[in-house]
Amino acid sequence: MKKLVIHISKNLIICSKKYREIVNQLEIVRKNLVLIFLR
Repeated sequence: MKKLVIHISKNLIICSKKYREIVNQLEIVRKNLVLIFLR
């Protein structure tokens, strides 16, 4: 049971890191789009 909890928590950490990376990428894309439209 304890091993399962540790496994799930590790996966959650990995998922949150990936999610953060994706969000950062989306922010960059959004900023670039805004810059393009403002020209």
